[in-house]
Amino acid sequence: MNNKCLHMFSGLFISADGHVRLCCVSMESTFNKQIHINDIENLQEYFNSEYYISLRKKNFNEIDICNSCKIREIRKQVSMRNMMNSLYDRHKIYPSNINNCILEHLDISFNSMCNQQCLMCNSEWSSKWYTFDKKNTNTKFLRKPIKYNNWASKKNVDKIKKILPQIKLLQIKGGEPLIQKEVEDILLYVKNENLKCNIQIVSNFQHISDQMFDIICFINNISFNISLDSTGERYNWIRSGNWSKTTYNIEKYVKNCKYPPSFGYINTLNRWSTKSLIEDIDIVEKFNSKITKYMITTPWYNIKLATGPNYVSPMLLPREERLDIIYNFEKKFGFILSDSIQYKSLRLCFLKNVLSLENEQDNINEETLSISDDWSNIINGMRKK
Repeated sequence: MNNKCLHMFSGLFISADGHVRLCCVSMESTFNKQIHINDIENLQEYFNSEYYISLRKKNFNEIDICNSCKIREIRKQVSMRNMMNSLYDRHKIYPSNINNCILEHLDISFNSMCNQQCLMCNSEWSSKWYTFDKKNTNTKFLRKPIKYNNWASKKNVDKIKKILPQIKLLQIKGGEPLIQKEVEDILLYVKNENLKCNIQIVSNFQHISDQMFDIICFINNISFNISLDSTGERYNWIRSGNWSKTTYNIEKYVKNCKYPPSFGYINTLNRWSTKSLIEDIDIVEKFNSKITKYMITTPWYNIKLATGPNYVSPMLLPREERLDIIYNFEKKFGFILSDSIQYKSLRLCFLKNVLSLENEQDNINEETLSISDDWSNIINGMRKK
């Protein structure tokens, strides 16, 4: 199966606008191959349609909608395919018969409603970007406006509930899931039905209602990937967030869980955060070490690279600076010989992304740098800096 992506044998992705795709980075929209959940009667039956069977029969390198992963692997960066193949092994999700695969993994974004406006993001994932994206569609920023779409009718949510008993891994992304009523409905259903699926939620942990706290603190097998792209004022600038409020909510969650809490942090490196990577790890570790007494598992710290737009990429930093970052990282934490290492109360993961900073990115040039400088000024205006 080395020339395959296991995701197409076991998983589906539903986007924030309700389109069903192979995964969150697959390019069905580019090749006009996506379908809306309104037009699907049964998700399990659709998963074994002729379209998906034909994908499973192909070599990964022959599939046009998989170009995003191909490019990342050529650049020696961690691809979604790499992550899924590893994730499925941990959750005991294994490929079955090509013609009759069981849908055991659902990756879903119920809508784009969000309470933050991160500089790496756009209106597909955050409703706060829509007005700006609409004004800048044909500008140098090449924004693509995607309007908030409430596709999660009772009928569509019932389609999802129907397959939940067979799901081993449920991943929920945003927008911001913990402020969305549809997510609250699904989590309450899982809790009341005592379903055994593992749940992973990507969240900024900025705002959590009392009702949502009552649900997430009483669900077993739930884990959170908490987006902490830098710390303190840098975090506030990058994410239009509130660092103190986020860390307060993390601590509150950990202290009130009925089950041992499981969570980690995600730092998506961009042009403005990459140089503070080591400092940010130390700050998060000091915060994390205060709450580890409530935990059994070690929180992870995932290091990722911003994948777009190119004018926010960490590859915009001069190569000499990127090499210095790798050198100082290895001086602090030891040579990168594997993809994860233990550092005090944290497990640092996706370290190959740190090494990949030494590479060049083919869509970066002087014009990109100029656009990036202008983008920084745009963000300063939004943050009133």
